[in-house]
Amino acid sequence: MVGQLKGAVRSSNGAQFLAKTVREFLAVNHLLQENTQPYTPEENGHTESFHDIPGAALEGSEFENLENPERTWRDFYDFYNERRIHSSICWLPRCYFGKCLKTGGCKCLKGKRN
Repeated sequence: MVGQLKGAVRSSNGAQFLAKTVREFLAVNHLLQENTQPYTPEENGHTESFHDIPGAALEGSEFENLENPERTWRDFYDFYNERRIHSSICWLPRCYFGKCLKTGGCKCLKGKRN
């Protein structure tokens, strides 16, 4: 692959992710494809769960142009990463939890929302 990698896409081994068109798209966009191991649902459980959240939020949405869904996704990811609390990481937003890990100052409040 020519050029610097920009990131990775993790996917199952489903036919839609193994298709030549998908592999070519990832290569052109300097993205690495990481496949989960067959018969290991625990490897993609988090991904499956994550995709249920925006799917439910956008269900039934119709957009008049390309800018509207781009803005909607940008707002969603900002909320998800910066403000939404996550029960699996001490009821903290992801950005705050990451900073806490680096400094060693995380306080978990099991079962309680901050």
